[in-house]
Amino acid sequence: LLRWRTGTLEVTDEKLFIKGSYNVSIWLKNMWEIDFRAKWKVRLDSNVDAIEIKFTTEKEFEDFSKTLIQVAGQVENIKLKTSI
Repeated sequence: LLRWRTGTLEVTDEKLFIKGSYNVSIWLKNMWEIDFRAKWKVRLDSNVDAIEIKFTTEKEFEDFSKTLIQVAGQVENIKLKTSI
């Protein structure tokens, strides 16, 4: 499990890019589960990586979550989960 701390996030229609101390790009079609957790955390599980992202503000968490839900809704095999 990678605990991502600093850098930038980018979500496109096909991929999630995480650029920081550890660079990751995950095809959304390879994503298994997106788990929205308490204290502004999101855990992403795919066939390549498991990543947990903690946001510093509620607004950052909400903005990223909305974008990710919109894009992930286009991929039928992704399970959305809330562990709050």
